[in-house]
Amino acid sequence: MANLIGDASRAVFGNVGKDVSRKILDLLGMGRGAEVTPEMYSAADKQFLMENYDLPTDTASRLERGREGGFDFDTGRYHGGFDEIEYMADPNDVYMNPAAKLEGTESGTYSGQSYSGGGLYTSTDPSDAGDNYAALTGPDVRNQVSMELDRITDSSNLYDAAEFMFDDMTEAEVQLIPQLLQHQAIRNSSIDPKDAQKVVDRYNELQAGINKRNDRGYGSDYQLRAQRFAEDEIKFGFDFAVEQEKARKELGVGPYSTQTGPITTGEFEEYENLVAEIFPKGEFPPGFVQALAEYRITRGGGQVVKLVDRVENPVIIGGPKATVFKGGRRQLDPADYIDDAEQQIDQSAYPDKIEYREAVQERAEELANDDSYNFDMEGPAVDIIEDLLDNMPDDGSVVYDNLRSTLYMHLDDYGEINAEDLEEIFRAYYNSNYYDPDQAGPGQILNQVYRNAGFDAIDLPRAGTTFGFGPTGATHRVELDPTKIRSPSAMFDPRLSQLPNLTAVATPTAVGLGALSQIDEDEEAQ
Repeated sequence: MANLIGDASRAVFGNVGKDVSRKILDLLGMGRGAEVTPEMYSAADKQFLMENYDLPTDTASRLERGREGGFDFDTGRYHGGFDEIEYMADPNDVYMNPAAKLEGTESGTYSGQSYSGGGLYTSTDPSDAGDNYAALTGPDVRNQVSMELDRITDSSNLYDAAEFMFDDMTEAEVQLIPQLLQHQAIRNSSIDPKDAQKVVDRYNELQAGINKRNDRGYGSDYQLRAQRFAEDEIKFGFDFAVEQEKARKELGVGPYSTQTGPITTGEFEEYENLVAEIFPKGEFPPGFVQALAEYRITRGGGQVVKLVDRVENPVIIGGPKATVFKGGRRQLDPADYIDDAEQQIDQSAYPDKIEYREAVQERAEELANDDSYNFDMEGPAVDIIEDLLDNMPDDGSVVYDNLRSTLYMHLDDYGEINAEDLEEIFRAYYNSNYYDPDQAGPGQILNQVYRNAGFDAIDLPRAGTTFGFGPTGATHRVELDPTKIRSPSAMFDPRLSQLPNLTAVATPTAVGLGALSQIDEDEEAQ
């Protein structure tokens, strides 16, 4: 799960990036690196920072600082996706939030529905990351496309191309209509991309008119004023949206002044007629929506990014080093029950002293065990189970009670429960009774529980078996702490250890699979 920081604000601000960079350097020089925010870092001019940094920026120095900070350069971790990642989102920000999207999608897939919830997913195998998560042919990507296609086809406007363009497509997607149609040539689309461009051009004209009306003619003015506010008030962690709001208030422009408003009835009818001339019956041709779904997920192509982390306490799901949670009934000492046992055992029935003492001991153990049921179960396993149940919908049904009983019976029988068994039991109950695509899935709930317990990552050593694809030897890791993962090209400045930014000055290395070995060789040479 990654936060993606666009470049729109930087384009507006001009030299603000250098000003923010100077502010960061000043704070570092004053020993106030903790005051540097992720927003400041995202807005900074990275090249300017590199050129003026107060620490050595050569590869050897950076990697040395990284190793001293606990980062593991020996285990390659690779993230496959379709976005340039500026920093990892805090998993807390996506918990139970259906509006939070899975990294690599624009719509349709909730982060709370990903297998292990919010976090940044990596694999120890670069080909696994590339083939399965950064390519349209990958099983995970195909699944995302399928879910997005389902979401689109549920739209009431699907078979009215004009309405669909205004209500369901972004402006960027509308601009791609001619290309998407070309993509569908294999599906025998009869639409000439040049004709489709006429539809796009008219759409743009209508949008321009809408924006002008909504902004009351102040569109450029408020942008200039927002820039002035940002330049005059470079604060610690300034927010462009805040500066925009200040500009709107100064101009007397409404809070939604830049959002698209309704077009007139006459304009829309005219547009529908144009669409109907180009698209048969005013509908999109077969295969177009498939192309749109593919674009929304892939945005034209994927990348593999090499990362390093300093994970200290992962929860391991399966394998020989699987995490085991201990717990159960309070262990009472049978020695404390000897007197009671002697009163209950008839010594005359045991002429042999040894047999008598054995009978007394056995009875004392029985009494101690029986008495243990007067106490609640305890131990780390109980804490995990209770937290898990607290995040379940306790709707008064027998399902909740059955899940609780199943987990505690397992704990009572074995005195422990490993993470794999815990997940298997919980996922089975949750998916069969509570599944809701618009709410947090079982993986996100488990994710929250693990973080509450102090784990900083989720390891899946049997990912190939778990997901049914990918190499069997690859271990997947879900990073849960945004401050513990970096690009190998990062600055590794300990004064900025609180930042979630992967780069810490430098840019993450996005490469083709063929170039990954060279990166490894460069690091080894250091």
